[in-house]
Amino acid sequence: MRKLAITVGLLCLVTITGLGLKNQQAISSLLHCHTFTVDSTCLMNSVNLEIHHNPDKSAATLKQIATLRRAGLVGGDFRAYSLTLHHLGSMYFMNGVPFETLNQRCPKLVKDGCVHGYVMEYFSANGSTKTQILCQTSPQIRLRLGCFHALGHSYAENTSDSLLSLRDKCQKTATQEGYVPCFSGVLHEYVRGSADSHDHHEYYTKAVSLNNLDCNIFSQASLEYSVCYAAIGSFRQYDQYSETTQTTKKLCLKAKNTTAQQGCLKAIYERTAIAHGYSFIPD
Repeated sequence: MRKLAITVGLLCLVTITGLGLKNQQAISSLLHCHTFTVDSTCLMNSVNLEIHHNPDKSAATLKQIATLRRAGLVGGDFRAYSLTLHHLGSMYFMNGVPFETLNQRCPKLVKDGCVHGYVMEYFSANGSTKTQILCQTSPQIRLRLGCFHALGHSYAENTSDSLLSLRDKCQKTATQEGYVPCFSGVLHEYVRGSADSHDHHEYYTKAVSLNNLDCNIFSQASLEYSVCYAAIGSFRQYDQYSETTQTTKKLCLKAKNTTAQQGCLKAIYERTAIAHGYSFIPD
């Protein structure tokens, strides 16, 4: 077993060298979690210890880990990785870092979770009106879209309003370009299930078993109907507790129009790509 661990460690080190990774924290964390396909939970525990002390250093480490995910060296639960990115954004807000600097500070390939964490912390501290202004006034499209998406998350997490009422909130508070990101943020909370559960395994499986997001409350020809199915395609593939891709595809094909079906299927593939360090939102 020890020989295997040493061999795997050497293989990882060779691969790291080939990838041109220079961040010592990423390298030491990878070798500490010495399996060839590293469980991201082990890596994220290491990074989370550093975030409070030095968010910028942790951002550099997360950037390197994104490269490792793309190379297939880091696997495991994507949710652990995503939550760490949210944690990073939250720490940036708590340290007084200006929102407009996140485009440079958050790791490029995995920027969205970092932005979401910042904005959701900002919402908790400042409320919806100031958060709306924050989203509207950013000159950078990626920050604006990520901000509105996080605003939708925050609406759903902090109120007991109905799905239709939350949709109306997004319509009233988001810009035209921000409406879909805001509403998809709301829908993702519904796909994930009850916000009262703190056990992530229970949290996710409850959402899958209850199927508590019913897209049929929207007109089949509406934008909301298609966005709803896209949310299902995306978040049912979110972590290691989610259902198989084939099961989600079957659910996508239950949509009553081709646009919704295609949007749902596309979201499955995009979520998979994001889990491997890619992003689809321009800077």
